[in-house]
Amino acid sequence: MPRYEEISCEFVCETDLAVCVNEGGDDVWIPKSQINEPDFKGVEKGECISLEITEWIAKEKMLI
Repeated sequence: MPRYEEISCEFVCETDLAVCVNEGGDDVWIPKSQINEPDFKGVEKGECISLEITEWIAKEKMLI
């Protein structure tokens, strides 16, 4: 079972395979396959959200 890290960020946009969030002033693309329960229905651009992402992707994207 993967280890997850929770991050708080601002929703920017999404595609079928990834979500773009703004964290610390930088836009970061995160593959939906690396997000625990990637459901963004009803989320609007600029909205603050919390995500649980795999620890390795959080480190790779320098989010932790």
